[in-house]
Amino acid sequence: MRRVRVGMLIGGIVLGFIAVGLIAGGGWLMWAHSTQRDAQGYYAFDPEPFAAPGSAIVSEDVYLGAPNDWFPEDLATVRIQASSDTETFIGIARTDDVDGYLQGVAHSVVTAVESDPFSVTYRVVPGDAAPEPPGDQTFWVASTTGAGRQSITWDLGGGSYTVVLMNADASQGIDVQLSAGVKSDVVLPIGIGALVVGLLLAASAIVLIVLSMRGRAPAAPGSTPTRPDQTPTA
Repeated sequence: MRRVRVGMLIGGIVLGFIAVGLIAGGGWLMWAHSTQRDAQGYYAFDPEPFAAPGSAIVSEDVYLGAPNDWFPEDLATVRIQASSDTETFIGIARTDDVDGYLQGVAHSVVTAVESDPFSVTYRVVPGDAAPEPPGDQTFWVASTTGAGRQSITWDLGGGSYTVVLMNADASQGIDVQLSAGVKSDVVLPIGIGALVVGLLLAASAIVLIVLSMRGRAPAAPGSTPTRPDQTPTA
């Protein structure tokens, strides 16, 4: 029985740690859903400066699973916004198409972004080829061109994709204020589910810990246990 009680105590403690994590995570997701979205329902970052030489600024490729495989439809929508004094192009395309389009073209790849203080690290790709205007290409899954504030939205899909920023005329020298956001209808259900499961696990942990501590109190040192049919002698 002692081993059983020890096992229940350990199990209760483990479940308790898991429950705390689920409750904290679920509570944070519910808080973010209620307070951290803009008027359009996006979790968005404030505009920050992105500037680099060359004909384009591109993201590292983002792999989202095999197309038409496991990736669920309508999981999330991405929004990218850019502001500039010149006409700017924003586009998202499959990485293979972007690599082919920018082959031999000088451009910069964003490799890291720090938020506090804000900074961007680029990997510069040299080249001397002059690309065709990006708006003339047909492989973009989402794109826009114009002066001032431009915005694109795209429903995530399976495959490997790259975000591209360029001047509309494909000239060199990119200088924009960029912001990004994401919207998903699964954040709140996940938060509620994690919170409910966490509370259930917490209740189970309490039961196991209480059961593990039930039983007879240990005998005092030097005392002799008395059988039920015996009467203690003076």
